[in-house]
Amino acid sequence: MSLFDVISSRLGYTETDSSISIPKALERAEALGLAGVEINLNFNSYFPETIKEYDIKEWRAEVDNSHIELSFHGPVDISLISRHQSIQKAAINRLCEFIELAVRLGGKRFTFHPGRAAFMRPSQNAVLFFRNKYPQQLVNAFLNSLTDVIAFADGRIKIFIENTHTPDKPIMDIIRRFAQEHFLSFAYDTAHSDHSKFLADHTEFIKVCHLNDRQGDHSHIPLGSGEIDFAPVIELLARKDCFFIIEAGKYESVRQSVEYLKSI
Repeated sequence: MSLFDVISSRLGYTETDSSISIPKALERAEALGLAGVEINLNFNSYFPETIKEYDIKEWRAEVDNSHIELSFHGPVDISLISRHQSIQKAAINRLCEFIELAVRLGGKRFTFHPGRAAFMRPSQNAVLFFRNKYPQQLVNAFLNSLTDVIAFADGRIKIFIENTHTPDKPIMDIIRRFAQEHFLSFAYDTAHSDHSKFLADHTEFIKVCHLNDRQGDHSHIPLGSGEIDFAPVIELLARKDCFFIIEAGKYESVRQSVEYLKSI
């Protein structure tokens, strides 16, 4: 039995073509023999103020009549960690606008990044990220932001935080606490970290797995074209209540990734 056979009933792909409508994305997933599609909300064409009301109603009808599960990935440039209260509030409000759109369109899952905090260092003409030690002010800001987002979602859609980098321990402790209380889950991206440690620490909370390969610093390439050994990851998470999403860029790369999963 191939890895595709093992997970095909809970395997989707991320649509990265901004010109593709949700009904068309559902069709593309079905054509590949997949069970779901994740809409990437980084494109202006999927911003809440861009989509027409009649499109929302028509697309929702298509979603309700389809057996393909619809998921969403929030914009990567929204950070829930800020030193400035007004900016933090704006980020929360904007993310909630996307969550509301996902709910209205019949989405089952919404994945977003926790974000990162940065500061200017004019003497070096540089913007630097906090890496190893987050000031308590930032930890509190993230706690407040995440609390507000969870309250807004209110169980209407499942929400997931992705492992985009390795946050400071207090940030991870907050995420784990909410996961333990079943308010959210983890979305694990195979190309974003040393999977052996992350999986060992967080397996019980991972309910979505983004499958994409990596070659050196180049990630989100077709499965089988890089250095990642997918079999152990898939075999481990397949025993859990986990939905898999191929995140490999263009549609042809997704097709290539499906063929790879069928071959191993």
